[in-house]
Amino acid sequence: KVQQDAETLRAELAEFEKSVEPQEEYSWADFEEKVAAGQKLTIVGNFVIDLRKPIPTGDGYTHKSRDVHWYNEHPGGRAFLDMFVGKDATEAMSGGIYKHSQGANNLLRHLRCATLKSV
Repeated sequence: KVQQDAETLRAELAEFEKSVEPQEEYSWADFEEKVAAGQKLTIVGNFVIDLRKPIPTGDGYTHKSRDVHWYNEHPGGRAFLDMFVGKDATEAMSGGIYKHSQGANNLLRHLRCATLKSV
């Protein structure tokens, strides 16, 4: 029974992984064009991050599912995030400014909207 439950959880996790992987691919020019059009995008690693993309919380014991808009909820505030719009924030996310927790990195996965094309 335990092994069956573990297999079920592994399958659910695999499906979740697929659901947060971006399907689009942007060139740096695509990225700049979208930022110029007003989108709040940044780069972390090889991913284009949409700072306005909602993060679903899921139902819990104390709440119904709701979307968290990270652009409004980030502990550093919107002005801090705006410093990285249109730029590569990889170093800032990985300790250049603040060493983000695994939880922060897990949330970041939900904000991915594209991968960055390699040149």
